Amino acid sequence: MRSQTIRSPTRCQSLNRLLTKSGDSVAKVIANTLTCGSSSEPKEDMSNNSRAEILIVDDDITSRKVLAQLLATAGYDCRECENGAQALETIRANQPSLVLLDFDMPGLKGTDVLKRLRSDNDTAIAQLPAIMLTGHGSEASEVRCLQAGADDFVTKPINAAV
Repeated sequence: MRSQTIRSPTRCQSLNRLLTKSGDSVAKVIANTLTCGSSSEPKEDMSNNSRAEILIVDDDITSRKVLAQLLATAGYDCRECENGAQALETIRANQPSLVLLDFDMPGLKGTDVLKRLRSDNDTAIAQLPAIMLTGHGSEASEVRCLQAGADDFVTKPINAAV
């Protein structure tokens, strides 16, 4: 079950900036992303109740593992999915606090997954915070990510050495 109530999707700070800062900064920015739209709940409540769970959806196993390791080091529980269909099933079965979703995957693209999430009848699923991961650093990519319903996006590759 989801630990946070998100009242509305909000464009949050870029995960690219988030992942290039120190571990403490990573934790603070993700906590901020997870509490966007929920100003009545202090951010500390999330860590007191349970660890935030992040679902990483990427067809590239290396990208998934690097992100999972980086986020686990920052104190987050991570689950992984290799495609969009699996992600939708996982989200419905056990909703995470945040989804990191690859833009370009075989089968259901990240934008397709987001459109389905945003149109879901369950408002908790429809408002689930989602950050799109993309290897395309163009402005057109950013626009497509945001039009699909992403709260933000980050350009890959992500620097795991930080």
